[in-house]
Amino acid sequence: MNIKKYIAPAVLVVFGLVGCASHHVTPVAVSAPPPPPAVTAVPVAPVPLPVPVATPVAPAAPAAPVDPLSASGDGWSFKVVDDSWVFVDKDELVDTVLALARNSQLNARVMLVGNPFSGNQAAFTAIVSQGATESGAKVTKLVKVTINGNDFQQVSLVDGKLHVQIWTLVKNGNGYAFMCGSQTTNPKVPAACTQMANTLHID
Repeated sequence: MNIKKYIAPAVLVVFGLVGCASHHVTPVAVSAPPPPPAVTAVPVAPVPLPVPVATPVAPAAPAAPVDPLSASGDGWSFKVVDDSWVFVDKDELVDTVLALARNSQLNARVMLVGNPFSGNQAAFTAIVSQGATESGAKVTKLVKVTINGNDFQQVSLVDGKLHVQIWTLVKNGNGYAFMCGSQTTNPKVPAACTQMANTLHID
């Protein structure tokens, strides 16, 4: 808004009234002009206003449901067998543990570990198994298996009632170890471990 446009005429009016009040003026009779002719108002039909039309808005796509049996991250994923396997919150894990689930009914756990590694797969497998073998565990199986396009080395370790299966892979400068086992001889554990390993995807 241009404020000067409105202030200037107001100042002129005020000073003009002040000027007239400061001088004596002799009144002069002036004949009043005749009244203007009457004007008959003509009714005007109201103009209908356009009715706003609401623009339809496409509903937002529903969010993809979260599968409580799945774990995934940057280039990896796997699924547990059923809801008796419960994932541990990621904040409770060290950086190298990508996912960990426990089964209290079977006294078992499954874990995926990932870490940068520049060696070959045999060396990585030996490093992963070393801790268990040095503690007295025996290697009962060492085979090559292909899961979802990746060639893993599968290692089975036994130490008394402790039965552990490990699937190792070196890919894209990283070493991965999918470990699953229990401190029982329940045959459901190795079967469940194999079933979960078969869902493992590493890109």
